[in-house]
Amino acid sequence: MRRLLLITVTLVLMLGLAASPGMAVAKHSRRRHSAPRRPPRTDRVEARRFVLKDADGHTRAVLAMGEDGIPQLAFYDEAGKRTATLVSADEIVYVEGPPGPEGPPGSPGAQGSPGPQGLQGLTGNDGAAGPPGPEGPPGPIGPAGRSVENPPPDGATIPLAGTLLFHKSGTLPATTTAFSALGHWQINWTTSSNPMYFRLYLYEAGGRLVDYVNPGPSIFGSRSYRLTGDFYFIVETSAPWDVTVIQAE
Repeated sequence: MRRLLLITVTLVLMLGLAASPGMAVAKHSRRRHSAPRRPPRTDRVEARRFVLKDADGHTRAVLAMGEDGIPQLAFYDEAGKRTATLVSADEIVYVEGPPGPEGPPGSPGAQGSPGPQGLQGLTGNDGAAGPPGPEGPPGPIGPAGRSVENPPPDGATIPLAGTLLFHKSGTLPATTTAFSALGHWQINWTTSSNPMYFRLYLYEAGGRLVDYVNPGPSIFGSRSYRLTGDFYFIVETSAPWDVTVIQAE
């Protein structure tokens, strides 16, 4: 019995010694093939920009700070075109879609009301009077020392003795040739019957009008002058006429 017990104990010890190295190897082998240790965990990740890309490397979303300092989440399609943007500002979250097509031009605005009337300008002062003009030549002198401005009534013939300087007659309106007169001289005119009109214009040779005679229905008349120079007549009449110029003695 003792012998059997001794043999049993010996076998147990031998088996224990034999199993110890194997167990150590197995334990070591299990330690070598166990799962890798996980990295230590952290409570947060900090960055200024997060980019999400698809399997082909296309950017499909970006979370970042905008240029205006407002956080934005932008979404993109496969072509890289932005399709929507999520923006948070002033405690309000809103979505911006892609820009739409340009709208038609707006109608013109209504015309504005007229502005207030401006103030009336000040009235300017009257200009100073200019210097007097040069004195004109003396007017022709009528008979008995009277000026032509106050001639005797047309049709009243005042005889004047002297020399005949000029004589012209006709049946139609005409412009006479020039004649020369000196000092005191007189014109006399006559028409046949009662003309509808008779007008006699006396001009200087240079073209300045000296006197105008319109006797109306009278068929004769005269007028005196005190002038020196060359003169001519323009006669307007509807009947035969006759004009003479007498130089006083």
